[in-house]
Amino acid sequence: DPLQADAAIFYSINNCQKGLRGISFGNFLIKQVVTELTGEFPGIARFATLSPLPRFREVLEGLDNPGNPIGRPSAEALLADQAAKLCQAGERESPVEALFVLLEAHDAEQRPMLGEALGRLALAYLARARRGDTVYDPVAGFHLANGARLERINPFADPTPERLSASYGVMVNYLYDPAEVERNHERFVNDGTVTVGKALQKELKRVDAALLAAESPRARAAGTHHG
Repeated sequence: DPLQADAAIFYSINNCQKGLRGISFGNFLIKQVVTELTGEFPGIARFATLSPLPRFREVLEGLDNPGNPIGRPSAEALLADQAAKLCQAGERESPVEALFVLLEAHDAEQRPMLGEALGRLALAYLARARRGDTVYDPVAGFHLANGARLERINPFADPTPERLSASYGVMVNYLYDPAEVERNHERFVNDGTVTVGKALQKELKRVDAALLAAESPRARAAGTHHG
């Protein structure tokens, strides 16, 4: 019963006017929809998206490419605490290569382990991979600039061929909290801060620690070279 609903999920926001392509009306549309939905269904208190990661698989498969927003050392560091079980299950010495092997096998029994690894990598990709002065993922950039927060990562949420080829089936929830939208927008636009929900904050600290560990050997090597 729609009158019993307490959450609204946005799946797609599209501009159908060809003459207005390239102009973002996302913030306006989302605010308008939130206003209309709360007027019609007063029980709705949570507004979130179910969004794709259109470049996630491309980035993971390009770890060795120059200019890739995530390099192989970073990916290996991100999976370091899961390396033993991944390497054993995938029969590879590298946790990244083991992950690829296991994903290709489509073994449902391995999904909990693979979901943990994909979730860690997806969080690093969404919150820390950069393109110039903004986040690398265009969908993340759109919603974060509009004041959403990164709320939840959903491995294997969409098993369709299109989503598997783009993101291994991973999808994301961006949550729009009317009380936080303006603050989140300003922080993202002013200094690039990606706001994440409480459930992801501890995991993001692990991501940051892993990325720092991956950078440290290169920083030391650079210092030794110049010294």
